[in-house]
Amino acid sequence: MKKIAFCFATYDNLSHPKIWEDFFAQADPKQYVILTHAKHPEAVNQDFIRNHLIPEYHETAWGSIKVTRLWQRMFEIAFQDPLVYKAINITQSHIPINNFAHVYESVTSTGKGLLDWEPPTPGGHHANRREALKDKNFIPSEEFVFHGAEGICFSRDMLNFFLQHDNTHLFEDMFATDEHYIGSSLVHYKCENLVERRSINAWLTWGGGNHGGLKSISEEKIRELRGEGKLFAKKLAPGAQVPAMCIQ
Repeated sequence: MKKIAFCFATYDNLSHPKIWEDFFAQADPKQYVILTHAKHPEAVNQDFIRNHLIPEYHETAWGSIKVTRLWQRMFEIAFQDPLVYKAINITQSHIPINNFAHVYESVTSTGKGLLDWEPPTPGGHHANRREALKDKNFIPSEEFVFHGAEGICFSRDMLNFFLQHDNTHLFEDMFATDEHYIGSSLVHYKCENLVERRSINAWLTWGGGNHGGLKSISEEKIRELRGEGKLFAKKLAPGAQVPAMCIQ
């Protein structure tokens, strides 16, 4: 049976552990694996995080290439299980907005990774980030794309590609590398065929700080996001009001 690896990178605890516990309770344990990494493991008091911590620690910093390297390493660990078919990055402010069966079918229905992107607006701050590349000739402006932190679903082929073409050192001086590195690399090497252009994650709001700021999400909004093909929503504050239908 194909497995999905859910790779949680958090500061400490999940903002909504009960939702995630109920989400996984819907599934056959043979359908998934969970990996976690906490920036502050000493502050973790949730078994969900503690019981799935990877056996190594990685320094991270907001907006740094270190975060991208952590995701790649977590995916690499996940794919050591030969049954893992896809690996998805999750943060502590994420919630699922579909039941497990729907997420599983959506993610395993294609052998490709899942990611979408758009060219940065000329003169905008996303486009200007390219100026921080250590080798600007590596990524010409027309190949420098923006995919935000919209959620990345890796296939095994995608992981192998990035292990063979590791250019993270060129992005070390760039802010918010996770918004550009994956898509720009695929475009540069003309390997867009490794992904299905589909965004699985909705960025709901920017509230500042580590946890985001959205205090509630309505059933209407969840239905709207489902209609757009989203599987998860990001930036739900701890204690935010989330209707039970989010995983029904």
